[in-house]
Amino acid sequence: MKQYTELFKWFQHAQKILLVGTKDWNQDQMSAMVALQQYLQLEGKTVSLVNETKPSKAVEFLSVLQSVKPQIGHKNDFVLSIDTSEKSLENLHHIVKDGRVEIIIRGDKNPFSNKDISFKKSAESFDLIVSLGAINQESIGTPYTQNKLLFRQTPVINISNNITTESFAKFNLIQPQENSLCEILYNFFTQKKIPITPDMSTAILTGIIDQSDSFLSENTPAESLKRAGKLQKIGANQSVIIENLYKKKSFTDLKTLGRILNNLVVAESHKLSWSVLKQNDFKSLHTTAQNIDHWSDQVLRHTNNANISCLFVEQEDDSVLIQVRSRSESFNFENTLEAIGPITTRRFGVDIISQLPLETVQEQVLSALKQYQETFLHLPEQTFEFQKIETHYQPNTPVKQIRNAANNIPFEMVA
Repeated sequence: MKQYTELFKWFQHAQKILLVGTKDWNQDQMSAMVALQQYLQLEGKTVSLVNETKPSKAVEFLSVLQSVKPQIGHKNDFVLSIDTSEKSLENLHHIVKDGRVEIIIRGDKNPFSNKDISFKKSAESFDLIVSLGAINQESIGTPYTQNKLLFRQTPVINISNNITTESFAKFNLIQPQENSLCEILYNFFTQKKIPITPDMSTAILTGIIDQSDSFLSENTPAESLKRAGKLQKIGANQSVIIENLYKKKSFTDLKTLGRILNNLVVAESHKLSWSVLKQNDFKSLHTTAQNIDHWSDQVLRHTNNANISCLFVEQEDDSVLIQVRSRSESFNFENTLEAIGPITTRRFGVDIISQLPLETVQEQVLSALKQYQETFLHLPEQTFEFQKIETHYQPNTPVKQIRNAANNIPFEMVA
């Protein structure tokens, strides 16, 4: 494939490479960062890993992620940059006076002006920046917003399988037909005949398993299963992956899932389900809204008679996080829900933050999704026919009961 050849050339010509994810990266992006870092290091490259958000605890077994830093360069770096492309610098010195530092810049023939001076957050420089899973530059978060000059001056490659990805980079490898970022890297390695080590294969398989829900998702292509088999032959440790991604769930995580299921409502007429978590729920569970993970993905995959699932989460600042997920990429939630609040696009849905009261935003979102489904399913305009899922979980509900009600989601409680 021509794009893989071009990607290979970019890697060959760069020595110092920065890998960045997104501020709301998933475990597939994290695993892809590990696999790519291991390949580049074997090629003798100097590789830095940066991401605004810490990696998930579930993938801590991929030890490379311990070297991910939250920002580029030192957090206290602040750089004054002088453009000398058209003017010569004769002298530069500074004076400390009255609690201030004055930097004196003298030109050889022509004086410098404000237009010749710029500022940036980091003093680091790279030959190449690779973003993994970014739909646009802003989705990278503070590594981009605090270092815009660096991103303008350095070639950027973006690798993504999200169909909404903008072509913002110097080189864009966008393959929405692939189920995971890790599978894009797998194709790159195999087509360019790059040896895949056992550690690389474990990282790649982690991303494949994460995005396929351990091959239980109905969207999992047969090709993903074939690749998984080949990776296991190389040495991918599937048992460690399953243990960490699915079985090591804390007691609090399981109680949170139980509360989501307890509040779950299904409108079979519109193939729509939703649940709500309020601040009172988090207080009784002794947890916070920061720890909900992406339960909406799991709930949809294990809820019959629904192809859209919505989770409303009341935040501590009274804003509301809305996670909307579908079983197919064909759903266009951006146009349907753009009036609700700022949207972060996911592969099978969106996350939205609204400043409206919980009851108000819930009514708006469900009304919009109701109309969407009536059009999509060719239904006459009608009222919801829904049922409350009766589970009646309390904070002291046995873990086994919660797990069984979740339709045998393969979780085990760990202390």
